Amino acid sequence: MMTPQKCKRLAEVDFPIAAVSRHAAREKSIRHGHPSTLHLWWARRPLASSRAVLMALLLPDPCDPHCPEAFKREARQTLLAMHGRPRGWSEEIETDAGLRRVLLKFIADFANWDNAARQDYLDTGRALVKAAHGEESPLVVDPFAGGGSIPLEALRLGCEAFASDLNPVACLILKVMLEDIPRHGPELADELRKVGGEIKRQAERELADLYPPDPDGATPIAYLWARTVRCEAPNCGAEIPLMRSFWLCRKPKRKWALRIVHQPGSAAPQPAKSLPGSAGFQPASSHGASSDAGKMPALPEPGQPDQDPRWHSRGYLPHFEGGETPQSITFRLHDSLPAALRAEWAVELQRLPEAERTRQRRERIEAALDAGHGACFLAQPRIAALVADSLRRFDGGAIACMPGASCPTTCMFW
Repeated sequence: MMTPQKCKRLAEVDFPIAAVSRHAAREKSIRHGHPSTLHLWWARRPLASSRAVLMALLLPDPCDPHCPEAFKREARQTLLAMHGRPRGWSEEIETDAGLRRVLLKFIADFANWDNAARQDYLDTGRALVKAAHGEESPLVVDPFAGGGSIPLEALRLGCEAFASDLNPVACLILKVMLEDIPRHGPELADELRKVGGEIKRQAERELADLYPPDPDGATPIAYLWARTVRCEAPNCGAEIPLMRSFWLCRKPKRKWALRIVHQPGSAAPQPAKSLPGSAGFQPASSHGASSDAGKMPALPEPGQPDQDPRWHSRGYLPHFEGGETPQSITFRLHDSLPAALRAEWAVELQRLPEAERTRQRRERIEAALDAGHGACFLAQPRIAALVADSLRRFDGGAIACMPGASCPTTCMFW
């Protein structure tokens, strides 16, 4: 018995979209036994919706005048013979409209992940497809199969399936899931573990010189790659890594991050794995997310009370007590900000409100400091070297200096 082409399919007249959508949404959180654990695929279709839509397309509408009577008879027998079927089907199924409603209910229940592998649902689904198409199994073709949800469910319903994709990764997923696993069963997993172990051991031998053991005996499994910039300060030349984040793991009980430690005389800072929070160490927040950890609060405005007790500026160089929080100090030559400019600004800004006057004065000061006023003594290599050597003299003592930079009127170090 073959359903005529002019007979409408069940999907053309009705579909339990609300129930199927709920089951498809729930399926996203299922991992154990789900094909998604075989390999990641970015546009994998839910098995629930694939299974439901296939059944609705393969079964004819019982209310259609062209629907074969043989299908209605066999469908009623199959549904009533189903083990554990819901109560009330016996009376409802007698009419064509009732048979349609029962078929839709079965499709909705079959979309449930808990029923997907139950033998009574599988047998009933395959029997309904056979009742609609006879002994000749229908062919389901999916030329853009991707993760293989549609051809997989077609095979589970007793259909023949043809699947393909332009992406070779998708083709490999399809071959393993639709051919190899059904053909070899659990033995395939054991064989894959055996071959995978051999490949792992061979790779470890061939790559051993690229992953030398650490001093503590641990074997690295990956490297963090970063661009570096070389410090141009005299007698320095250290390479500074440019990294967005130094976090290695941010799980609550497994927080680890890299801490850059500059050893005097070393050509480059050395990374060391450290526990965040120890000795005041707080790495920068990753992914551009804002975080108060490891951040230095702004220096209070002149004349305003300190907003943070860790700031100190009682008549000497302002500084911040932040443990190992990196800090930079910038100092200028005495003639880099001419007194004539300051006097001129005082006249121009005196009529502005205090907040605006303070903001504009700071902007003008920064612009003037970068303009190169004065004698620019630091442009002379001998004087610049003297300043750099003087700063390094205190490295490792009261302060820990990192490579700095200088320009004709400015010196900065960390």
